[in-house]
Amino acid sequence: KKIVPMSASLGSPTWVILCWVFAGLISIAGALSTAELVSMYPNSGGEYYYFQKIYGKFFAFLYGWSSFAIIKTAAISALAYIFAQSLNSLFHFPVWGDVHASFLGIHLLENLSIKIVAGLLILVLTYLNYRGLEFAEQLSNYLTKTMLIGIGVFIVVGLFSKNGHLNHLQSTASNIPPIHGV
Repeated sequence: KKIVPMSASLGSPTWVILCWVFAGLISIAGALSTAELVSMYPNSGGEYYYFQKIYGKFFAFLYGWSSFAIIKTAAISALAYIFAQSLNSLFHFPVWGDVHASFLGIHLLENLSIKIVAGLLILVLTYLNYRGLEFAEQLSNYLTKTMLIGIGVFIVVGLFSKNGHLNHLQSTASNIPPIHGV
């Protein structure tokens, strides 16, 4: 769903791909920076340990608590919500709740079924991690292999599809209807 507003705003598939490549380069720079820290300080503790070494104990303490209370929880919630939205586009969930009810201008019951699926996903993954490190590691390895196989299938099917052509990457987005509220 996020590619549609990008395409509508940029007007060209080439610009969309360039934006994704640029974002990928920024991600690689962050990953390489983290890899450099890991090679310099090969200890357990992750980001907390690296911030302690670089900025001192107080900043590491603040990072640890903000990570526990805000950063990681917000990222986990956002990822679960995006997953539930994507799953809803494949298997349409029932519409529950009054979408017009609001509290202080916030529509709490809007997309209720998506929010319930996201919450259940967080609970299930929390339980799976609670079962133990070895089980969670095996599950993570299995899911990573499944994801890589899926990506490979998409690439192979895309490269050998009879409907594909390089000219599709150079067409403009003139036939995309405008998106309201973006």
